[in-house]
Amino acid sequence: MKIRKAKLNDAKRASLMVGKTLEEINSKDYNTSQIEVFKEKNTVEEIRKRIKESDMYLAFAGDKLVGSVAFHNKRFWQLYVRPSFVGKGVGSALMDYIEIFARKKGLKKVKLYSTITAKDFYLERGYKILEKFKARMGNVGIVMFDMEKRLK
Repeated sequence: MKIRKAKLNDAKRASLMVGKTLEEINSKDYNTSQIEVFKEKNTVEEIRKRIKESDMYLAFAGDKLVGSVAFHNKRFWQLYVRPSFVGKGVGSALMDYIEIFARKKGLKKVKLYSTITAKDFYLERGYKILEKFKARMGNVGIVMFDMEKRLK
């Protein structure tokens, strides 16, 4: 697996991968309206904006895009793994990579917002829940977790 910084021309592939992940993985914890709101936040245009405004990294297995993660304002976000690669170390590799990136920037701790779907993954990595809350996205309420980890 190779991890590299995202480029603008990666946005379409990233949007398709995220959409597939939301439909196949996150749909176990969120209803159709909630999944649609998440997808609206991950259109090609939104991902292009994210690539420009944050440090976004992509994981590849050969030529296949298998995961993504972003870092902005001392916060990780947008960790997504292609459904057929869930449980195969992609999420862990991306988090290891981005945590090293944050340490090199001099950060002692980082935060993230987690979905219900990813909460246990982050807890296993040493993140602590600061708050469970209901985010309003459009007309839809979505249960999320504000989490934090001290970097070693």
